[in-house]
This record gives sequence, C-alpha cells and structure tokens, in this order.
Amino acid sequence: MSDSSNHPAVSKSDPDPAAGPIDRLLSDTMGPEEFLAQWVALLVQFSAGDSGAIVRLDAENKPQLLAVYPTLDQREIPPEWLTSLAPQLAKGLPVKPHFIAPGSGDGMYSSASGGVLIAPLKLSGAPAAVVIHHTGAFNPQAALAHVATMGGLLQFYEFRSSASQKLQATERLRKVVEIQAELQRRKKFLAAAMTLCNELASRFNAERVSLGVLQGRHVHLVALDHSEKFSRKMKLVQQIEQAMEECLDQDSVVVHPADPAAPFVSRDAKELARHQGSAQVVSLPLRQDGKPKMILTVE
Repeated sequence: MSDSSNHPAVSKSDPDPAAGPIDRLLSDTMGPEEFLAQWVALLVQFSAGDSGAIVRLDAENKPQLLAVYPTLDQREIPPEWLTSLAPQLAKGLPVKPHFIAPGSGDGMYSSASGGVLIAPLKLSGAPAAVVIHHTGAFNPQAALAHVATMGGLLQFYEFRSSASQKLQATERLRKVVEIQAELQRRKKFLAAAMTLCNELASRFNAERVSLGVLQGRHVHLVALDHSEKFSRKMKLVQQIEQAMEECLDQDSVVVHPADPAAPFVSRDAKELARHQGSAQVVSLPLRQDGKPKMILTVE
C-alpha cells in the first residue's frame, strides 16, 4: 500500500489549549494533511476502535494512505491489519458500509485479526473510505453514526477550502486586471515594459522582475523593475539574459528549483538564483503569433 502523505502525524502541539478537538477541526488553521490526521484520530477514539485510516484509490486502483491513527513515523510501515486488507481494497471500495467481524468475511473483504469497519467517504476526486480496526468491544452502528457526524465536518472543510481557493483565484485575477489597466495608460513600449515589471514586483511580492526582448538570435534586457538605467555589462544583467535565453531556446516555462522529472533544463536559472540569492526563479516566454518575442523573468 503506497503512502502519498508520508503518514501525516496527529499534531501534538495545540495552538489553543482551551479549544476542544472539534473546535480545532472547525478552525481555519489546519492544512489538508493535518486535518485528515486529526479527523481520523477523533473518529477512532469516538468509535472505541484501536486504529484507523483514510484510504483512497489512485488512477491505477492502488490504495493510497491519506491518514493513519495511531501516527506512524516516516520509516514505519502501515500496520499489518491494514496491509493485509490492501489487496482487497484494490478490488474496489464499498459503496455502502461493510463490517467484518474478527476472523470472518463476506466474500469480498475478510479480516484475520480483529474486526474492521469500512465506510465510504465523500471526498472530492477519487473514491475514498475510512477504515476502523478494533480488537475489543465494538458497536458498528454507533461507529457509523460517528462516521456520519464526522463526515459533515469533512464536507465543511472541503467546502471552506474550495471557497478559499476561489477567493484566491479572484484576487489574482483582480491584480491582473489592474495591471492591464495600468499598461493601457502607457503610450510607449519602454514605459509599458517598466510599468509591467514594477507592478508585478509590487503586487506579487517579487524580489526582481525583468523583461527581455528577442533581437536577432539573442535576448536583450529592456526593463528591470524600479531601475531606470542599467548597463548590459553588469554581471546581474548578463545572468538574467542567460536565464532568459535558456527559456527562449526551449520555448518553455523554466522554473528553479525544478522537479527532477521536469522536461526542461534550468542550469542558467539555477546560476542566477545562486549568485543573486533568490529562492525561486521563473522565466516564461511571451508569444506573438505562436512565436516567443519576449521573456519575462521573475525572482
């Protein structure tokens, strides 16, 4: 069973000692991994289970572990009861709750040690389920009632996260529209280029934004935010132009740091970041009629 989240831990640090566990789930301070870890921990405790997990199927129908309780270290493997259940889960998650008594099964699921309750979850994206394991006294109906109640919290979290993402997207769009409005006021190219760099730097908290124009076979830097004059002999300018030409040659967005499997080369972007102390560098081609005419580099 693969673990896509490196076994997210149930946080031991409580930002508000006076807040109850449900209050913390209702707060907006948790990321997705921490929320799911806290959610399954509470569900197992409320249901009088011993352990539990949230599982979903990836595109190849392989079970992925989103959260597990009790918490596992990164080097630990999932518990035996869960790994033994993985081949059965890979055949398909139930559309209705399944309860398997210790040492029994129903033809599709079976449990060698302890009992298992498998209940489908309404998660965005791939099918998912919560699995609760127990070895002592256990009331499946009471546990399912807790799943239904806690499921409401899960849907509330997803709704709030979706609304937050839409607000962020709206804010980004607002910034873009405002930048376009500023550019419309500029009648000359160099003034517009400088405005573009200045506005991007200030509105997106960039350390430096530069614009280069293709002249012949090379890119020449024409605008650098908040810099009216600069010399092409400057080391900084040369490094920026090299990063821009790296982007031009590949006609592709170039990012540093890059994923090891990224389909582009980012050596010059890496050198620019190393010499200038930038945490991130991105260069993207600006095209006209499908051909790159300018390069925008943001640090």
